[in-house]
Amino acid sequence: MPKRYPAAVFLLALFGVFFGLGLYTVFQGLDQLNQSSQITQATTVGGGARITVGGAFCVLGILCLVVSLGMFLSRNDREASRHLRWLGRWRPRW
Repeated sequence: MPKRYPAAVFLLALFGVFFGLGLYTVFQGLDQLNQSSQITQATTVGGGARITVGGAFCVLGILCLVVSLGMFLSRNDREASRHLRWLGRWRPRW
């Protein structure tokens, strides 16, 4: 079994966690903006911050999905390690 498969499965699991957390945070921010009867700066900034953080988690989740699919489709471990350049020093050594 090639060494790239456990890393790809881990990234695929992270996709679900990050994307789910991101969507939850985005919808909480949207709900906060919609439910406020009086528009104040605190509710606007709080809702906007939740939407921004949730969007960042969604983007990170999609990045994990694309990288894991690239690792599954690569022919060897060397080609798969090129998909993990964005991890920097946390890239697995195999």
